[in-house]
Amino acid sequence: MKKKNIAITAAAVTLAAALVLGGTYAYLTSETNSVKNTFDPNQNSVDINETTEGYDIIPGTSQDKNPTITATYTLDSYVFVEVTDATDDLVTWYIANGWTPLEDPTVNENEDDNVTTTNVYYQLLKYDDTEGETNTATLSVLAGNKVYYSASLTNSDMENADDDISLTFQGYIIQAEPFADAANAWLVVNGEGVAINDDTGVVYTDSVATAIDVAKEGETVRLLTNQTIEATQTYITTSMTLELDGHTLNAYHIMMQGDADLVLQNGTLNCTTGIAQDITNDEVYGTGDLTLTNVELTVSSGYAIQFNTGTITIDSTTSINHTGSNTYVIALFPEKTDDFIMVDCKMKLNT
Repeated sequence: MKKKNIAITAAAVTLAAALVLGGTYAYLTSETNSVKNTFDPNQNSVDINETTEGYDIIPGTSQDKNPTITATYTLDSYVFVEVTDATDDLVTWYIANGWTPLEDPTVNENEDDNVTTTNVYYQLLKYDDTEGETNTATLSVLAGNKVYYSASLTNSDMENADDDISLTFQGYIIQAEPFADAANAWLVVNGEGVAINDDTGVVYTDSVATAIDVAKEGETVRLLTNQTIEATQTYITTSMTLELDGHTLNAYHIMMQGDADLVLQNGTLNCTTGIAQDITNDEVYGTGDLTLTNVELTVSSGYAIQFNTGTITIDSTTSINHTGSNTYVIALFPEKTDDFIMVDCKMKLNT
């Protein structure tokens, strides 16, 4: 039988030894040099302005129109402009040089989820510290700062047009890291992203379950919004960190398979039947380690944690709440569980 180590709280006891010599007390002491780490904050901002006004559609002519984006940034950043064209083809315009159309960004590594975004353009702004602490870029949106009216337009075209003929420009800016490319950054800018893999920079739009499924050994999946996994089982098949990042994840049951370790941190996890090591058809349980750091875990049925082999580490900022009738919060198989380390964890039953 493997000996288990269970530590509920830790108290430090200091024993001081005094050496008496010639009526005075001396202590053998030493200290390290101090190491100071200084962190530099970063920020970016974007503004859009236009000085031209008064647009009249006269076939065969053009007019000045100068929407201009001003971006300030202290690190590499993507700047986007979204163009909403509600002119019923009465107005022709061209995007200025330097802008790249954001087309067919692939998300979720699934061809069925490709998205075409033809009205969004971007530029990658590279930070240059020789230009000062803050860089500024002034970017024209329209080629030649003009719009054009085709000579082929007729009275009928004008009569059939909507009452609100307009061109709308909206600017955005976001840091370039940790995103894999502009398409993934845009998914966060426009609020479609639900999770990001911190190591690959890929953003996922359908469910955090997809990000978990494709994560590789040692990678971190970070929630971008509160999420619900509809499946009755969420399988952790490779060692990973699930960074809740202050958000709430609702799931039915989380199953750790094989030797996969799970680090769950910094948020709220609401489960029906909690976290467990999965058992195979040969009745072989998972062997990975579980770490809960700064997590509020609430379970409504079954065990909050069911474990067989490995180490469970629960830190002092974690709370485990059981709202069901089951009086067992953590179920261990004492013959096999290596370590159970719990420091000042708060537990509640039937709350």
